[in-house]
Amino acid sequence: MYEADLAGADEPGDVGMDEIGFADWRAAYWDRPDLDPALSTVAVADGVVVAFTVALTDGRDRYLSGMTGTRGGWRGRGLARLVKHASLGTARVAGLRRAYTVNDAGNAPMRTVNEWLGYRPVSAEWRSGRTLQK
Repeated sequence: MYEADLAGADEPGDVGMDEIGFADWRAAYWDRPDLDPALSTVAVADGVVVAFTVALTDGRDRYLSGMTGTRGGWRGRGLARLVKHASLGTARVAGLRRAYTVNDAGNAPMRTVNEWLGYRPVSAEWRSGRTLQK
């Protein structure tokens, strides 16, 4: 999962993940108390994770797609949609009733996946930045 996450982390955003080591990644992402491995879903080819979605829950009825990623050579085959759809189905069977996701405005392919899955915008976020002088 660590390698797949790094390979799929070229999504639009403010901070890249190319410098994070395994121990820091595990502490920040995999060992989170709200991560639900039973609802997280992966697609594997030849023993390698090629697409995944990570499910975060509140332990009651809310589900958040924490990250969905596909390795570069596997994109455009519907794998992100497949793993996200499977995870949502598992979440529904588990009794979760509200699903949320976050999408960078510049990531049109994932916005298309999320629209197909029935997600609708409910709010927007503005980010501001500045250059710090030495």
